[in-house]
Amino acid sequence: MVGHDPDMFAQGIKKASGAPKSLVMRYAQRKLEECNEGLTRLSKKRNGEVVIAEGCDHFVQNDGPEIVVGLIRENMGEVGAEGCSNGR
Repeated sequence: MVGHDPDMFAQGIKKASGAPKSLVMRYAQRKLEECNEGLTRLSKKRNGEVVIAEGCDHFVQNDGPEIVVGLIRENMGEVGAEGCSNGR
């Protein structure tokens, strides 16, 4: 699970809506962190761990595509390590 940088998220919300950082951090960020922690339970590998994408707003794939690509490669390597029935 990859989470956005809380400061970048608050800045993005402020720019889009004018909501102050304190409001974003107290309500929206807290709920998103709870959601992210729940999502980590879907993975055997990173159970309970949320990777924070430093410098990235909510859409990490836009602000930090290299982070997303790195994690995809890491996970694809693990699939290969477990073996594939078709040899790929």
